[in-house]
Amino acid sequence: MNDKNGKRSAFSRFEIGTLATLAPALLILLLLVKVYGVARFSLTTATALATAAPLSVFIGTLALYQYASMAIVAASSLLLSIAWYWNLYPSAGASHSFFAVPARVTFRCRIRSASYTLFRRTRFTLLHPLKQGMIALAQFKALLRGRGRLRHLVPLTVLLMLFSVLLTPPYYLIRASIASAAVLILWSFLRRKVSLPALAAYAAVVALVISLILTLETPWVPAEVVSLKHPIFVGLSSKHKVMMSQYPVAFIVSDNNGWTAMLVNENRYLTWVRDSDITSRKICHLAGQLGSGQVVYLVLRGQPYTSPNVGCPIR
Repeated sequence: MNDKNGKRSAFSRFEIGTLATLAPALLILLLLVKVYGVARFSLTTATALATAAPLSVFIGTLALYQYASMAIVAASSLLLSIAWYWNLYPSAGASHSFFAVPARVTFRCRIRSASYTLFRRTRFTLLHPLKQGMIALAQFKALLRGRGRLRHLVPLTVLLMLFSVLLTPPYYLIRASIASAAVLILWSFLRRKVSLPALAAYAAVVALVISLILTLETPWVPAEVVSLKHPIFVGLSSKHKVMMSQYPVAFIVSDNNGWTAMLVNENRYLTWVRDSDITSRKICHLAGQLGSGQVVYLVLRGQPYTSPNVGCPIR
């Protein structure tokens, strides 16, 4: 995109493909920051957490932000649908309406085109997986800009939005709706400088960073009430050892080779306990760790959500 002087704007120079290339590094950085926050900014504890069960850190962190991720998917699919539709029908906004469907193309024809495109892509992927992977990487930038053959999948992105909305709690959905409206308003002023998918990508990154900051000290594994045969002492030295409760609320980090690594919720001490010293473990619902599971699907059915786990004791 060029400005009045014929020079490329800053938004055009930073390609979305660059963000896709940096995604693995950003994900690793996110996980390290998350471990650092859960350890309450102790490098020793953070290092032990990261090395004890790295796969648990990765999967658990993704699961922890599933509510927020579903809201982001719903908002992103809506914005992509608008951007791709705008690219398919450049004159759609002439009548000050986003959804002015041209008379020459009916919605039924668009659904059939999307279904056929999806069928061809699926068949080609199954027959040539490696080649399809290279083609997908090459078309990623064009896809986000609303170009390429996959732009005909607009009706399917609408279905993805509706599916994500059903699986998202209203608490997160309301905030995603406000963020989407803000992105559309901002895009209306910056339309000549940045594309809507690019602006949506930046907004999604900002939303993830804000969610990470607000829940930086929230562990990625569920809390448990651990019953021990006898209290144990934890601390840095013999002069600073603290006797831990016989029934601590802790987060189980790993469990192998006859030892259980657990992070005590009260003081975030990371300790290893023999499996033989543990009599029982019960998952409990720790207030503030996870959001409400009352998704839109349950709201529409009139079915209340109650956690299957008992509340964690307050110590």
